[in-house]
Amino acid sequence: MQHPTPTGLCPATGSQRRWAIEPIYNATGEPTERFSAEDLAADIQARGTTAEVFDDIDAAAVVQGQRAQDGDVILVMSNGAFGNIWEKILAALSAG
Repeated sequence: MQHPTPTGLCPATGSQRRWAIEPIYNATGEPTERFSAEDLAADIQARGTTAEVFDDIDAAAVVQGQRAQDGDVILVMSNGAFGNIWEKILAALSAG
């Protein structure tokens, strides 16, 4: 099934940016069929920007914390606690 891709996000990407994308889950905890993290990542990559899909919040937090450099901005957009990802990213940043 082809999923709609929020292409309005993609023109804002640039080669200096990295995207870490997680699936969007519905109320039952299953990935929603209305959004494809893989399609969005492919759309972003087609524009020359790094984009990765993570199925695990812990892995996404650790990777982002490990790759961050001075001056980087990590933006987390969520409608909930998102597995406490903010604390996990801060812990990964502190670990070095």
